[in-house]
Amino acid sequence: MTNSWNAGKFLRHPIAVLVLGAVLSGFLVPWISSRLTEQKLRQEARYNTAAEIIQSASAVDIAFNKIYNTVESFHADNVAMLKGTVSGKQRRDFIRERQQELRRNMREAYDEFDGKAWWWYREAEKKAGFLGLTSESEMQRLRDAALAYDRNLVQAAEIYKDLANHFLQPDYDASDSHYGALIGPDRQRVVELYVARQQLVVTMAEIFACPSSHPCAVRPSIGPTPVK
Repeated sequence: MTNSWNAGKFLRHPIAVLVLGAVLSGFLVPWISSRLTEQKLRQEARYNTAAEIIQSASAVDIAFNKIYNTVESFHADNVAMLKGTVSGKQRRDFIRERQQELRRNMREAYDEFDGKAWWWYREAEKKAGFLGLTSESEMQRLRDAALAYDRNLVQAAEIYKDLANHFLQPDYDASDSHYGALIGPDRQRVVELYVARQQLVVTMAEIFACPSSHPCAVRPSIGPTPVK
């Protein structure tokens, strides 16, 4: 009873109030401030990562579209040339020259695509793990989406390579409707893969854009759009 009375009497003393205030100001307040700063920096890093994901994916899509347009315009230009007066050996020489140009342009376009396409989502995984930006469940979602994105890119690249190989064959003939018929279905598949990639990019960006304390709703599907 005496100890309780002494403690109560001490706590009511002005000096005791000053001592407790100093303790709170010197230790507790800085600790709380440090925690808040840490959380703010972590969330800023998450937002920055979300923005980087969107920017990197957009650069990949632009590079891939450049590749595909290079092949499409090659055939379209050759078809237009057939409507002129060029014929015989002059036409064959023109086609051979155009094929050499196509090969150079494709190499340049694919090098640009290759330098952007396969790395950014792996770097996002490494960054998230190293800085502790995600929970275990978020990291698993990120890995699943990144794996699906990687498979999507492989399929898109194969379409490009197969189509390009057709137009680089020695017996390529722009007047043969077979070659024009190749473009339509491939373009449709390219669009389907593009739409699927956008869903995957949104999934990855949402993981970081949403506050870790209020995660976004998990999307029901992150797989590529099926071919109809």
